[in-house]
Amino acid sequence: MHELSYFRANLDTIAARLAARGFPLKVDEFRELDQRRRAAVTETEQLKARRNSESGEISKLRKQGIDTSEQQRQVREIGERITALDEQVKQLDDEFRQMLAGIPNVPHESVPEGRSEADNVE
Repeated sequence: MHELSYFRANLDTIAARLAARGFPLKVDEFRELDQRRRAAVTETEQLKARRNSESGEISKLRKQGIDTSEQQRQVREIGERITALDEQVKQLDDEFRQMLAGIPNVPHESVPEGRSEADNVE
């Protein structure tokens, strides 16, 4: 199976090589899926940082004897959102695996263009 980071870095070249052998790579679909996954991962990381920060703040406030029930509720909501985003990322990763598994090996530059072995030069 293909490596996702390699595909990101060389998407146009890969699409051109595959097209030369008759396989139409859905570049727009790949980019849209990649954008959605990256957005979900970024939001998850930001929420985790916020949750950690607020948890530390709650701990300080509790030591001072201040009621933190509202802050705790907000942190729980953040945790629920993180769980939902983690599930979304997992589903997007599965979609990527399926997409990448359906893409044939990229032919070497020396392979002549054509759709079948009849197009090969001896």
